[in-house]
Amino acid sequence: MNYSLNGLMAYTDYDIAVQACTKECSKPMKTKLKTTIGAPGNFSHHPTVETYQNNLLKNYTSATVRWDEPTFRGGDLDYYEFKTKITSRDGAVTEKIIKTRNQNCFLEELCAHDGHLYDFTVRAVNMVLTPHSKESPPIIQSSTELQTCDRDDPLLIKSLSDLKLVDPHSWFLPGPWSPAASTTCQYNGSNSLQALSLIHI
Repeated sequence: MNYSLNGLMAYTDYDIAVQACTKECSKPMKTKLKTTIGAPGNFSHHPTVETYQNNLLKNYTSATVRWDEPTFRGGDLDYYEFKTKITSRDGAVTEKIIKTRNQNCFLEELCAHDGHLYDFTVRAVNMVLTPHSKESPPIIQSSTELQTCDRDDPLLIKSLSDLKLVDPHSWFLPGPWSPAASTTCQYNGSNSLQALSLIHI
């Protein structure tokens, strides 16, 4: 009198029908269900990097980084985490992860240092609320302005904090990181930019 349905996709509508059969089958009993929120899926492409020369300070380049949605949402796609990994000429590595609801951000001082390698990746995150919160959860909000790639969206951070206060047992489901878009910078010894190479892996 029961049956387990396995391998269902998260946050997806399903139509289910059951019939009782002996020599003949009864009229189907139909029902609809929506599966619970899950982690977002993979990204089919790396982020794209659009570079442009800074007109005020000629010794570095600026850039806008853009990305598409993941191939599978798994929920409402509450926000993205964008990661910048910088590898210096001597091998030192620094990483920065910001939260945003936009699908783009900008770097004011890309290639400010000779020989630095930049790797850009992104992943989508869904938030799962429990049914036990005593209040209606606040709406996740974000800034409408273009966001810098090195700072969180403060309005988004406040919204996520407010949600945690209302529902402290809620949790986050991040998807996998996208393929990386890599940028390496080389200078000719002066303040002018000699080469900017985009490497996609």
